[in-house]
Amino acid sequence: MLKLLYSAIFGFFLALGLMHTNVMAQQKEKEIIQNFTLKDANFQEVSLKQFANKKAVVVVFTSSHCSWAVKYEQRLVKLHQQFADKNVAFLAINSNDSSISQSDAVLRMRQLSPYPFPYLKDSKQEVARMFRATRNPEVVVLLPKAGAFEVVYRGKIDDNPLDEASVKTPYLANVLKRIVAGQPVEYQETDASGCNIKWLREDALER
Repeated sequence: MLKLLYSAIFGFFLALGLMHTNVMAQQKEKEIIQNFTLKDANFQEVSLKQFANKKAVVVVFTSSHCSWAVKYEQRLVKLHQQFADKNVAFLAINSNDSSISQSDAVLRMRQLSPYPFPYLKDSKQEVARMFRATRNPEVVVLLPKAGAFEVVYRGKIDDNPLDEASVKTPYLANVLKRIVAGQPVEYQETDASGCNIKWLREDALER
């Protein structure tokens, strides 16, 4: 009887230990983005840490020449209008090699794209690599966490890049609604649809 009791107690504490280990493993798997600084078309520096007091930061990897990305410009403007006063920040980042299209050059991209939020040039493509971004457009939603930023969503803006009126699942809007409502958000990922990021020639050989 005592052996059975000891076995039950041992099993209980072992289960607790495994649960704790699993929780720790999940925590370690959370993707954390550290601060970065890029310049906009006016050559003003913008740092991610400037938005540490926001409920969320939406980072959009985009292009001023990719037709897929261009189709989403007005949708992103609307989303910004919907969530900016709810303490959500938006940042657009152009990481494309501008030698492939001058539309992605730092001065030209601002002229072409109507974003009312910072539109930054990632000339060395270091930020795109840090985010593991591959597409235009591709969104990553960040939650400020103790000086860094936790990724809670990455992928598509919605499920219909060709026709806004036919969208059935507004992925980005749904995530932001939960965040501003104070509801818990589990990590989600969808496959971003769009043009490939145009990597610098020396990087393209490695990919």
